[in-house]
Amino acid sequence: MSVDQPLGFGLPHRHHGRMSLTVTDFDVALVSAVDSVRAFGFGEGRACYAGLHVDHRGGALIVFRVPTGGFDRRVRDLVGARARVIFQDAAHARIELEGVRDRVWDFPGSEHIAGVSVPVDGSTLKVALDGDAIAAQAWMNVTLPGLVTVTAVAGQGPASPMVASAVPAPRGDSLE
Repeated sequence: MSVDQPLGFGLPHRHHGRMSLTVTDFDVALVSAVDSVRAFGFGEGRACYAGLHVDHRGGALIVFRVPTGGFDRRVRDLVGARARVIFQDAAHARIELEGVRDRVWDFPGSEHIAGVSVPVDGSTLKVALDGDAIAAQAWMNVTLPGLVTVTAVAGQGPASPMVASAVPAPRGDSLE
């Protein structure tokens, strides 16, 4: 699960014919570790932090960041024994892609943008376009080289800049 989407707590079990969730000690430690990494990533570590994904089965946090030893050491110190941390290299920090998100609305066909998302892995900003995606990608390649990937989505209709920019980052990195 990516922590930029709602985090599911606990393990499902049956109770009198209904499904319910139990929060385990493991989950509490993992959620606590997620909270620590996210607070650091959105604060002091924002120049490197791209996002994170929670591997519930493996009990690990997969942290996407622009590589730097200082960031990694700080995250390991913050998490301690609460969870295993796996670092994955990211091309871009989340804060960089959030700035790019605001600039995609300068595209001459921006009224056809159906959605904009900041990926957890720090790859490229994802723009869904109900229109000429080839022309849009060409414009993005010149204006925002290496920062945006445009995908054609038929029939989704346009989104306003206010709506797409105001969409909150998914909670939880792959909860983010």
